[in-house]
Amino acid sequence: MAKNKPQVVPLASVEVRAPEDAPTKVRIARMITNARCGSNMLLGVAWVQPGEKTNRWSTQADDELEPNDHHYGYLEEVYFILHGNFRLEWDEGVLEFGPNDAVYLPAGWQYQLECVGDVPGMLVYGFSPTPE
Repeated sequence: MAKNKPQVVPLASVEVRAPEDAPTKVRIARMITNARCGSNMLLGVAWVQPGEKTNRWSTQADDELEPNDHHYGYLEEVYFILHGNFRLEWDEGVLEFGPNDAVYLPAGWQYQLECVGDVPGMLVYGFSPTPE
């Protein structure tokens, strides 16, 4: 099997998915993917308007979810916040964070993210392993 090679993936070279077409229900661009890079992780960018929420998602196989919610599989997720302030609701509480914060979301929980305040949010996110 051939080895993967280092790559640069410019944001301008990837599809930006509108909220209605994204599994998150917010605008995203998946940059490092298995299909594009042969990667076992995924890296993307999300833009979230003030007051906008993602759908609820789960990293547990046995969760009961609503029709608009999403199951990604048993994986870990991380964020790095570039702009805006966010509130994350999860099974046991709420986390709040903003610019220059890194956030770790372990597998095995349900989550929902909201952009709070008056400033649009932008974050870099990663999954491991990739849900693709």
